[in-house]
Amino acid sequence: MSRNTEMLNRFNVFIIFSYILLVFFLLPVEHQKIADIIFIYISLILLCLTWYFKEKNGQEVLFKRSDLLLLVFLVITYALILLISEYSVTYITSNLLFLIIIIYYFYRDNFRINEDRNSIFYICIYWIMCLSLLFQFYLRLRNNEGWYLITTWDKNYSGVVLFLFFLYCDKNNYKLGKLIVLISTLFVGSRGFILMILSFYIIKAFKRIVFKIQNTFLFRKMFRVFIMMLVFIYYFSLLWVNNISATNVKPYQEGINDTSNRMRFVANIKAFELIKENRSILFYGYDNDLKKQLGIDSDDYSKHTRVAGVRLVQTHNSLLSIIIKMGILFSILYLLLVARIIDKYYTKENAEYIFPYLINSMIMHSMLNTSLLLFWILILHIPKKNVKLRLLLKQEKLSS
Repeated sequence: MSRNTEMLNRFNVFIIFSYILLVFFLLPVEHQKIADIIFIYISLILLCLTWYFKEKNGQEVLFKRSDLLLLVFLVITYALILLISEYSVTYITSNLLFLIIIIYYFYRDNFRINEDRNSIFYICIYWIMCLSLLFQFYLRLRNNEGWYLITTWDKNYSGVVLFLFFLYCDKNNYKLGKLIVLISTLFVGSRGFILMILSFYIIKAFKRIVFKIQNTFLFRKMFRVFIMMLVFIYYFSLLWVNNISATNVKPYQEGINDTSNRMRFVANIKAFELIKENRSILFYGYDNDLKKQLGIDSDDYSKHTRVAGVRLVQTHNSLLSIIIKMGILFSILYLLLVARIIDKYYTKENAEYIFPYLINSMIMHSMLNTSLLLFWILILHIPKKNVKLRLLLKQEKLSS
């Protein structure tokens, strides 16, 4: 590695961790957009600088043909959507930019982190994360409010961030951080959060069995897993709405068969109906105009569309949300690339870091795009401290 490339790698590490610290632990959610924009600009500049220095030093920048074709088709599809879509394009644009950035940092190996992470930088990052969580929880407790983070939309996304922090601490053997998260499960009130923690320990306990399942045809590639997730959520949503929650629906969080879960699965069915009914979704989706299209954009919930006896909400499934907002063609290309990135880390050692997150992505949107995807891939990329992590790379080792 040349001196310039090494310097850029160190800066890459600094930028990624600074961004994660800001958007997940420090900045209130309403002020995070500016951090996203600055991060995107800096990352794109770093991408260009890396390419320049590698060409200057005579290092050949290689691409697998299939990866290059996917990227080219993705960009062409995006350009087509810009021309023909009647809806906004902010959602699809941010997803495309974040995907390119994730490919640059992680898939193309421009983010190299030492296995021994005892430097002042990593220690400071960790303690700022811990102190931020403790301070936020203290303020909520003092004000007699729910234990959700100021950096997220609600308690369920607070649970996702806390779980990602838990995974980060587990990879680095940070015991205090894990303890903070485990205690918070008692107070945050997010069922998805508890589900992820339980899934983590169950998968860890039965890792050999899980690894055998990973090696079967249907689970060997992440894109196949995505397809199975979509098929499963379609039939499970029908089962839930038409059978399980057809009667005896309880009020919010007074049981599994409550109004909240019925709303989630009704939303999934509605999303599938829109995909089948609207032929234009093959080429472009509703982007950030989805709520308006569904009639649920009013601040007054009483004015929202009602379906099957409950208030309609946007789909809470990450895959469905991507498809209905970006269109089928773009989504297939996008998810193929995301799947290839995950495949790089799809090993026995990473099983407990992958499957709980994917399970929760079936009941929450926005977990497979932008900043949450970046944080998750970062965790998968980090080698487990004091343990030789054997990443059985599915791709050729690339460096760009």
